[in-house]
Amino acid sequence: MTTRPDPTFHASPKLAMEAPQENFAYTLLLSPDFSKPDALAVIDVKPGSPTFSQIVHTVTMPNKGDEFHHFGWNACSSALSPLTGHAFLERRYLIIPGLRSSRIYGCGYEARSHQGNDSQDHRTRGGA
Repeated sequence: MTTRPDPTFHASPKLAMEAPQENFAYTLLLSPDFSKPDALAVIDVKPGSPTFSQIVHTVTMPNKGDEFHHFGWNACSSALSPLTGHAFLERRYLIIPGLRSSRIYGCGYEARSHQGNDSQDHRTRGGA
């Protein structure tokens, strides 16, 4: 079995700057008055694309009042290093916590699926 590091791992900032440009960016859409669910937006950032700088997909969450906060990948860049012993890790999910609700959402890399866990469920399964 051959293990290869995740292609999004870059051993230095210089190598990251030399890597191919990302085609998509992810941002959160918040409901300031909590009247609607928060959402994840996928933005086309590929120059020359007919949908460049436009939202090309959204994932609206099933609950209101989450107040999404800082979000990130399930594996950080340092965890993806082949030197850490975790070369099998991949950036597959965006983890999005709800500040007010304590729900935690995991959105698949293509932002097409989501599942929210109430904090009680998370504590039970996660051992926290």
